[in-house]
Amino acid sequence: MKKWYESLEKLFFRILRLGNYYDNHKIAAVGIDVVDIDRFKWLVTKFPSFMPRFFHPSEQVLDKHSLAARFAAKEALFKAGCPINPLLYRKIEVDYTDLGVPFFTGNQVLLNSKLKDFQVSISHSQISAVAIVIKLNRN
Repeated sequence: MKKWYESLEKLFFRILRLGNYYDNHKIAAVGIDVVDIDRFKWLVTKFPSFMPRFFHPSEQVLDKHSLAARFAAKEALFKAGCPINPLLYRKIEVDYTDLGVPFFTGNQVLLNSKLKDFQVSISHSQISAVAIVIKLNRN
């Protein structure tokens, strides 16, 4: 029987191999985070200050599954070497293109210039949320 992390390992190595095909881009770092949905719900309920501290106001109205996935994305962003202080998570928003592709955006020009080098993929189930962030070196 496959362990839950084996599919993540395959995805991780596939992404690393695909990095060689990016024109003028190399993968500089990878960050990944998994969030347990039940634990996240408990955290949000137990500590009401958690929401405004870590989420952009436009994100705070979303359901808990989506919030857990976005929190995983922000944690993965930090793990991938984003030079933004984790205390500024609320200024970073996870948004989606018209095609449903997630991306990071900030409410300041400085944040947006730092976030443009990061690619994100997000998923969640009833049990957990996962995000992987890739930092690209742009030549």
